[in-house]
Amino acid sequence: MIKLSYKNSEKAAKPIQKMMKLALKLDIDYLSLALKKMREDHNMREAALILNPHPFHNESQNLNSAKLYQLNLLIEIGQNANRILELEASLKGAKINEQDLNEMFNI
Repeated sequence: MIKLSYKNSEKAAKPIQKMMKLALKLDIDYLSLALKKMREDHNMREAALILNPHPFHNESQNLNSAKLYQLNLLIEIGQNANRILELEASLKGAKINEQDLNEMFNI
């Protein structure tokens, strides 16, 4: 069993940092449009396969559903990564303002 430790936390943080950098590079607007189109196509294929089924229909649909779900999660991760950056910048600005006010009033 893995124990919580500073060393293990540092090791676990490295891939998370890499994922965060990659998430910030995602084109969220494009991927959201692509996901919408893919879902429409997925629903259209689902309807067509009811009329003309093939032997691996369920497996194919399950795979496509899993891919759509994964893309949705990636979009959410990208959106959250951008939100984290915005919140960090906001917090930094608030701390600078607080420091300026403290200096102004000699606190």
